[in-house]
Amino acid sequence: MPRILVAALSVALLLVTFGCKEASLGPDVTGSIEGVVLDDESGEGIAKVELSTSPASDVIITDSDGNFAFGELEVGDYNLRARKSGYGTRSVSVKVRENRTSPVTLFLEEEDEESNSRALSAEVTNFVNMTDSNGDTSVRVEYRIRNSGSGTIPEYEVTFRIETDSIGDRLHQVEGEMLREGQSDVGDFVVELDGADAVDAYVDEVWFEE
Repeated sequence: MPRILVAALSVALLLVTFGCKEASLGPDVTGSIEGVVLDDESGEGIAKVELSTSPASDVIITDSDGNFAFGELEVGDYNLRARKSGYGTRSVSVKVRENRTSPVTLFLEEEDEESNSRALSAEVTNFVNMTDSNGDTSVRVEYRIRNSGSGTIPEYEVTFRIETDSIGDRLHQVEGEMLREGQSDVGDFVVELDGADAVDAYVDEVWFEE
């Protein structure tokens, strides 16, 4: 191979290698989050609210007007959490984009004495009668159980009652553990009805460990 051609190929290889290293050493792609925390009832800004993100970045505090800003965040999806004594904690999802500022407005509700105790709410969100190819009937019940108080509920049981058109009521119990403040257990279950149809489904009893 001619020496001139070999030299040219060597220079080209060096340029490619150098270019790859330069690309890998480029600046991080970042964006920012700016926003305000407001009182849900009055609409006024709330000072000294603690804000944090997941994935973690700096923990910051709102100014006297409730304003805040996170700068130089890597591009991606974040969970932004705001909390202040006397108010309920609030979390929202925020997408940080390259060289852009994502605006956020958070509303916090002031807690009262009742909200400082543990409470569990449950409801039937939907129920559907079903019949298979053999003519056997059943009902699928969809529900939501929510920790509507403060603190974590270690263990809970919710009993649902299904009223039928011919065979009497059916009961079904849902059990769970470690339901954190504001967290919901959303699910469904199926109850065999032996040829009958469900005419109503509702929560019969709620129990939880305090």
